[in-house]
Amino acid sequence: MTETWLKADYQDNAKSIDDVIPDGYTFKHVARSGRNGGGVGLLFRKALSMKVTPVKVKSFECMDACITTGGVILRIIVVYRLHPKFRKNGINSNLFVEEFADLLSKQILLPG
Repeated sequence: MTETWLKADYQDNAKSIDDVIPDGYTFKHVARSGRNGGGVGLLFRKALSMKVTPVKVKSFECMDACITTGGVILRIIVVYRLHPKFRKNGINSNLFVEEFADLLSKQILLPG
């Protein structure tokens, strides 16, 4: 999920999130840094073991989720990039391409 508009403190959002999560599922979230809105999240079965690592970049929002089940590792990267014309902080497409390429080059070395 992208554009979750959830606050950094998940507990502030717990009731609204818990109301929409199906039984047997859980939700992991990385809030937008420094501003309201934005944020990325992942809804998944509670039976799965998942570790979330926030990814620190300037030009997009991202979370790295590593799910382990039955000896299999599945890596899911959730990315949200706001269209550059809406950016007021000078972040451009070149920075996005550079940071996204760097992210992918690091991910290829990781398990999953």
